[in-house]
Amino acid sequence: TPLISQERRGNSHSLEELEAHIRRAKADGLKVLLTPLICCNFSPQDLVDVSKSPEWWSDWLEQFEAYVTYYVDVAVRLDVDAISIRGDTHLIGIDQPADFPEKLHAIYSRERAKFEGLWGRHFSTGWQRGEFPLGLYPKAKDAVFLEEADFIALKIWAGPATSADSPQSEITANMVEWERSVLRP
Repeated sequence: TPLISQERRGNSHSLEELEAHIRRAKADGLKVLLTPLICCNFSPQDLVDVSKSPEWWSDWLEQFEAYVTYYVDVAVRLDVDAISIRGDTHLIGIDQPADFPEKLHAIYSRERAKFEGLWGRHFSTGWQRGEFPLGLYPKAKDAVFLEEADFIALKIWAGPATSADSPQSEITANMVEWERSVLRP
């Protein structure tokens, strides 16, 4: 059985803490973008290795819908300005039921109808010092609900340090190299 989220796993905030942060940001006049992320307690290989029966997929979709609904309800209740749900991209590249994209689209459509703010889709890219750029993930062709999005959010991961005790001058130089080689082209 897939497990999408658990209360207080890892760095998760409680609902009370999340609401307090959002209320404080709104009180300070800030716009709020809520970007929940499924924090997986498995490796990508675990998704490849596990036997995914029709029941497994049904369970996953049920849990994913509960996850999306939970955060959309928070966004509506607290008048969040924008939301970008993340998590379905963990399953790109593994065997899925043929109707999986349509089922995800239906989940997003139902929840989007409840939320009046901006709806986004998340992409990631990255760079590790001494390695090739990681490219954009997911590919636009694999992103469900992209056409309906009001915006895209880009998460940039960079690993500019070569060791735990890298000096700031090295980190800065590596970030400048990354910006020139990855962002500018």
